Amino acid sequence: MALSKFVRSVNGRSMPDISFDPDNIALPRLIPYLHYYSTILTGSAPIEYTIDTLQMLNTFAYQNPAGNGDSWQVEFICDAGTYTLAIFGVKFSNRGLLDIYIDDVKKISLQDWYNAARVYNVGLYVPNIVISAGAHILKGVINGKNVASSDYYMALTHYWLTRMGA
Repeated sequence: MALSKFVRSVNGRSMPDISFDPDNIALPRLIPYLHYYSTILTGSAPIEYTIDTLQMLNTFAYQNPAGNGDSWQVEFICDAGTYTLAIFGVKFSNRGLLDIYIDDVKKISLQDWYNAARVYNVGLYVPNIVISAGAHILKGVINGKNVASSDYYMALTHYWLTRMGA
């Protein structure tokens, strides 16, 4: 049995060591990812974060300054299956509209994170996403803003994919 070990660094921040047996691997049903560890594709970098005890995990992260077209990505590995994508963040009066892609296929279009008053712990869900086994890329792109919004910020805490069924 050969064990593989990965030590990752994303945007200069170390990720935990991951050890596994590649010949006998059972991937998790839940694949979580903190937005803070996303890789910036376009717009300002690195991602900034705010400590806020009202938000789950006591934090949220965002690109600053924000701009239309800002984008980021995360890489993940999963088994084949049907998944629900959950995105958690903070709605507010300066938020943009979000498009989400998996492997460059749009899964969410113009998801609106605007709200006149700050709303913590918002979870937006997209069910029935079919994903093949292997490595994939989840990408977020700011695509405009609500007419009432003052800016293009996207303050997210984390996202996850949950495999449905067995």
